[in-house]
Amino acid sequence: MRKQFDLIKLKFTSPLHLGRGQTDFYDKSETVLHSDTLKSALFSCAIRQDKSLGIEFLDSFKISSAFPFSGDTYFLPKPIGLKNLSFKDCASGPKMHKTLKKIQYLDIKLFEKLINGTSIASFASHLSKNKKFLYSEKQSDSGNNWIFKSEDQQRLVMPDHNSSETDPTPYIVERLYFNDDAGMYFLLECDKNPIKEKVISALKILQDQGIGTDRNVGNGQFQYEITSNFSLEVHENSGFYYNTSLYLPEKQEFSQIALDKSRYSVIKRGGYISSPENDNFLTYRKKWIYMFEEGSIFNSGVSLEGKIIDLKPKTESELHPIYRDGRSIMIPVTTP
Repeated sequence: MRKQFDLIKLKFTSPLHLGRGQTDFYDKSETVLHSDTLKSALFSCAIRQDKSLGIEFLDSFKISSAFPFSGDTYFLPKPIGLKNLSFKDCASGPKMHKTLKKIQYLDIKLFEKLINGTSIASFASHLSKNKKFLYSEKQSDSGNNWIFKSEDQQRLVMPDHNSSETDPTPYIVERLYFNDDAGMYFLLECDKNPIKEKVISALKILQDQGIGTDRNVGNGQFQYEITSNFSLEVHENSGFYYNTSLYLPEKQEFSQIALDKSRYSVIKRGGYISSPENDNFLTYRKKWIYMFEEGSIFNSGVSLEGKIIDLKPKTESELHPIYRDGRSIMIPVTTP
């Protein structure tokens, strides 16, 4: 069975920093644009055009998180606990384990084979130079085949006028730079054309507004390209699901997941509020929530969807709802 999506490329025209939701920690950038952040940014842009939009709009489509691509090669996170991948030119044991552990992404051709039960013996020459990306084909030794690089930029924060401090305080911001033919992409699952048109309209605003930290100085801007009818070969009714988005299960869903037969990791999500309506809210922080990370594999007797939650602080009654979308695009996989 082939599962259909729209695939949307984001080709960044300026540096990118994706915050980790922690105050005053800018020295490391996330390398995944998580689905909840991207969905909230699209929602924020959409309600600038139509203030009547609410949770029904969020509920009308799903997106994956945004992952790296290079040319026509798209990557997905390595499934957690992957067992049916090995290397012909790497001795089994600690060395093999170390190589497999370092891999973060598989190209989609490999991914399709692995989630459908095919065991693969690859070669070390199919790895990127940093060993984090595994391709289905041998990689050249050219120094120009990188996807993104990072650069530390030193900044200064000036002391508050009420502070006794007189000297500025230095801090470091890690910024990501993508190669000319590389960037991030995400999958869109939407069967209603009017909704899809609203999403694309919001994307047009977001590409100029930018995403991530330091948008006010031009960071995080991009150009987008849409590939319709992109598809993945998936297994039917296996009882195992791979999440491409951050996932927050409904209570009844959670009771149906056999955690002892699942392989997963969790991530704490929160951060500052980005409000299109009132700049005074920008210093407020959302409530924290734990979500399942991309690449987790769940054993469940029912199809998994997830839920949308309101993270508005209880103390701020005048603040609008702060929705966080924990619904994931799930990919059926064979029994691991």
